[in-house]
Amino acid sequence: MDENCLAYGIEISDSDWEKTPANVKELVEKMGQHIKKSEEKLAEQEVKHQELLEKINRTSKNSSSPPSSDPLHAEKHH
Repeated sequence: MDENCLAYGIEISDSDWEKTPANVKELVEKMGQHIKKSEEKLAEQEVKHQELLEKINRTSKNSSSPPSSDPLHAEKHH
C-alpha cells in the first residue's frame, strides 16, 4: 500500500498497514479492485446511456434525418 494511502478520507500509515493481517490486506485490495472495475463499468454505461438518449431524441428537426425516420414520440407539425 502507498505511503499514507488516503482513501475515502481515511489515511492509513505504512506502520498501520504492516500491522494489518494478510487476509484483511488481501480483502481490502480485492475490494479496491472491484470498486475500480465497477466505477469503470458505470462510466461506460453512462456514456452509452447518453448516446441512446441522443439517438431516441433525434428527429428530422434536429438532424439531417428524413421525417420518416422520426420516432413515434416525436411531435408532428403540419
